[in-house]
Amino acid sequence: MNKQYYEEFLKTLLEKRQIPLQGEINRECFEMVNHSLMYLNAKDSNAEIKLLINSDGGNTGYGLAVYDAVFSSSAPVTGIVLGPAHSMAAVVLQGCTKRKATPHSNICIHNISPKVEMSLYVDDTTSLVGDIDIDKIQRSLLRDIENLRSIFRIFSKRTGLSVPDIIKISNSGKILTAVAALEIGLIDKIIDKAM
Repeated sequence: MNKQYYEEFLKTLLEKRQIPLQGEINRECFEMVNHSLMYLNAKDSNAEIKLLINSDGGNTGYGLAVYDAVFSSSAPVTGIVLGPAHSMAAVVLQGCTKRKATPHSNICIHNISPKVEMSLYVDDTTSLVGDIDIDKIQRSLLRDIENLRSIFRIFSKRTGLSVPDIIKISNSGKILTAVAALEIGLIDKIIDKAM
């Protein structure tokens, strides 16, 4: 999609109070969603905003930041899953006031696990294990573990399931149909018409 077309696409959606959450959840995605939410809240803090979700997830930190932005919106945000809402996209969905999905969409809260990206700590100049910043790795792991706890609490609060039940679903790695997601409380409604 070229830049001009994409900008026109976003402008058209914003006029309809719709924000796309598509592709990888990263810094760029967070900034686009956050800025769009601020803009639409400034225009009318009571009118519904629709968050159109079609994402396989992405970065945990930015996913939680998008969740916070959606959750703290003054205007009610309705999340609508149009395709996949996997991993962090499923977390973001839980921040929405209303959670809906189209019949053939799917949701996955796969085994989200903390992991250290070693490429952040090891480069071409690292020659010895002693060159690796162990404290930095430990801080990263502790942050990731705390993020994971937050994610399980978010799912538990919105679904009414216990954290151990959420962990069991997460560890199974199953991709849930809209019907299965509705049955366990990941969404509130299956809809035929998204727009």
